[in-house]
Amino acid sequence: KNHACYQLAQHAKGDFLLFLDSDVVLDASVLTDSVSYLKKYKLGLLSVFPKQILITAGEKLSVPLMNYILLTLLPLVFVRVSPFVSHAAANGQFMLFDASIYKLQQPHEYFKASAVEDIAIARHYKEEKIRMACITGESRIKCRMYKSYNESLLGFSKNIFLFFGNSILVAYLFWFLASFGIVAIAFFETQFMLTYIALIFLIQLFYASVAKQNVLATVLSFPAHLVFMFRVMGKAIAFKNKKNYLWKGRNIY
Repeated sequence: KNHACYQLAQHAKGDFLLFLDSDVVLDASVLTDSVSYLKKYKLGLLSVFPKQILITAGEKLSVPLMNYILLTLLPLVFVRVSPFVSHAAANGQFMLFDASIYKLQQPHEYFKASAVEDIAIARHYKEEKIRMACITGESRIKCRMYKSYNESLLGFSKNIFLFFGNSILVAYLFWFLASFGIVAIAFFETQFMLTYIALIFLIQLFYASVAKQNVLATVLSFPAHLVFMFRVMGKAIAFKNKKNYLWKGRNIY
């Protein structure tokens, strides 16, 4: 994929380069708005997390995990305003580049061996002090990322730990606190139980609203999302140890 993107970029003549995954559908109006946004903030890269189309039960119990992790760990405004490399994020489903900067950096060539080139490119742009932004919840950009629970399980295991600075320990700590934090409150700080439950609900409400997900379904599915995350991390470790990862018919490790 990275090689194909690089080759296409060499033939493109425009001032902006937009890379989309093949399963992304968008309204034409979003193109002019995206270019205007990029110009307004003088960005080298604008990336968007599309609205995820969820049809099967398996998708609903798995795909929303991406937004939960992303939006609770990193307020996306930080991607644009913060100078820290740790505050970098991008999604290969929609990446709009300033062509002049892209041609200087050649990111798809530079990260041609990366299985998760979108995040690698975002961090590289941060390191190079190139302005970038990442937004979500744009309903004019839609994607059905995976079509089943098992597809999601394989897909997320490709890059789950990169959301946590590539730290397995931090990822499991995040999962443990999200899953069992309420137990600690119940044993040691019972007077804060209602406050804690309300906070969990508000977090679900926030990220579901921002990501244009069904709020009620998101709240009710939260325990299932945590189970899914645990399974994803286990599978990611197994793939890492085997150094063999088959994703959408391609062996990328």
